[in-house]
Amino acid sequence: MWRYLGRRLVQMFITLILFQIITYMLMDAQPGDIADLLTLNPDIPPAEVQRMRAELGLDRPPFERMVKYVANFYQGNLGVSFLKYPTKVSDIILERLPRTIVLFVTANVIAFWLGYVTGKILAWRRGGFVEYGSTIIGVGLYTVFLPWFALMMIWLFAVTLDWFPPGKFVDPIKWLTADVTTNQVFMRMIISAAIALIFMFIGFVLSNRAPRRTRLPIRIASVLLPLAGLVAYWLLTGYAELAWDMVSHMVLPVLTLTVY
Repeated sequence: MWRYLGRRLVQMFITLILFQIITYMLMDAQPGDIADLLTLNPDIPPAEVQRMRAELGLDRPPFERMVKYVANFYQGNLGVSFLKYPTKVSDIILERLPRTIVLFVTANVIAFWLGYVTGKILAWRRGGFVEYGSTIIGVGLYTVFLPWFALMMIWLFAVTLDWFPPGKFVDPIKWLTADVTTNQVFMRMIISAAIALIFMFIGFVLSNRAPRRTRLPIRIASVLLPLAGLVAYWLLTGYAELAWDMVSHMVLPVLTLTVY
């Protein structure tokens, strides 16, 4: 088994390196470079363009740039962002990593729970319309092309029905006069939601030890009371509108990944 795992890890590592090389060469083969884009101003002298190209390593041979890129990647040096020059790529990743983790964890937890419940229902209703309909819908959603499906979800729920925001993480207009940053509010949301989930979990554990006739009321209370406390907390902080802005922007991405 260990030999098999070792062989698979080596194959994955080689595949990753080949993917990086091919991706880099395709990007590098495009005409022009970032120095041309950053120096579109005709008043900038050619010597300044050459200095920037040398500073970014764009004056070196393609093979040397590719080798340095791959080596720097495995040393944790991701360089600077060309789109947000001179911001470091690692800083951009660290800024957006929490919301990305929350997005995928939330979608996977909900999808796992829905799949578990659906599996129980289908196990007791074999051979009927529910099983056939769920199977067809499930196979269709499992094989759908995710980017196209996401665009269709945006078109339906954001553009046509106007139920959710079409994109981004927040509405910048609502944050113009805010005295907090998006990450500060987002971290508060994560902590408060985690505390509410802990109380819900404790309530469900206690309901399993209670008499059968009182289990349902305890479970309902274990959900409603933490939610009420969560809403009350955000109303008292004065940042409820900002938190809701983030939640409304997250609903459609979470829904899309959950269904997929």
